Amino acid sequence: MNPKNLFIAALLSLNFFSILLWRGVGGEAFAQTDPWTQIISNGFGSTNIIGINELHTFKNQIYAGTQSIGGTGSFQIWKSSTGNTGSWTKITSFTPALSPADASLISLNHTDFGGGIMYCGDVNIMQGGVIYRTTDGTSFTKISKRGMGSTNSSITPNMVVFKGTATDTFLYSGVGNTASSSGAASVWRIKYSSTDSNAWVKVIDFNTGTGIGTADTSVKMPTYFYVWNNKIYLGCLSPSLGARLYRSDNG
Repeated sequence: MNPKNLFIAALLSLNFFSILLWRGVGGEAFAQTDPWTQIISNGFGSTNIIGINELHTFKNQIYAGTQSIGGTGSFQIWKSSTGNTGSWTKITSFTPALSPADASLISLNHTDFGGGIMYCGDVNIMQGGVIYRTTDGTSFTKISKRGMGSTNSSITPNMVVFKGTATDTFLYSGVGNTASSSGAASVWRIKYSSTDSNAWVKVIDFNTGTGIGTADTSVKMPTYFYVWNNKIYLGCLSPSLGARLYRSDNG
């Protein structure tokens, strides 16, 4: 997933256009002779669905996470075993049900540990972002409190599973804010297999400096996690002072 702009929530109230999902034929980058084929149009049948923010594969299916116009309903997740037109099925099982204010899905990721688990995170500027998980790709269960307990934490822009030198393997999630006045961002983790929304532990607090040594309230969003050479990297958005990059051996 590409890092998300701090002001992505502003898109929720704007009706830009219906979704157009295309795919390339052949494998050559920038090859003009290999045309792109449109496979989805008109927002999977609803012009209130204005964007596809995430594409991800899990257990031999491709998943598409969408964005709705603010006030028209929650995001949607669609899946297909082929990617072809007419093969996409809408995911309808969320426990508990999504809120209508869960307008934009902006994170899909998975781990192969434990037989395979996929996670999704969203934007909810009214109630706080939330994280769901699935083991079968069909039924999703909520595993976090909204905004990790704060309605100011409205975005869950990225997640990753990491063990490193720690004893256990954890799911990491950053939570960010859509307004500069609503405080700094934070990073949380939970054992990757847990479904207990109370089990999340804050490992970085940019307001207080927990986990990083010195407070940095300019950081409004942890935009991206990446695991490389047995270390976890974290990219952050700081509109006023410039981007930050952190890394850790044990998370």
